[in-house]
Amino acid sequence: MKAFLLLSLALLLGCKKTEQAPADQLPPATQTGANTLGCLVNGQPWTPQGYNGSSNYSVVYDPTFRLERISE
Repeated sequence: MKAFLLLSLALLLGCKKTEQAPADQLPPATQTGANTLGCLVNGQPWTPQGYNGSSNYSVVYDPTFRLERISE
């Protein structure tokens, strides 16, 4: 029984989680157009995942869009 307790204690103390900082989990910055994207959202790293036949990190800007107020 004593050996079991010592073995359990050794296993618990021997396990160390090494967590990376959130900024270290982002892809490296490039200036060559490597099509990488990553950002921190609420302090958590985010990178696009998957591919469904089109770009999964497209950004669309419509300069003609206007939000009109509806008067009551």
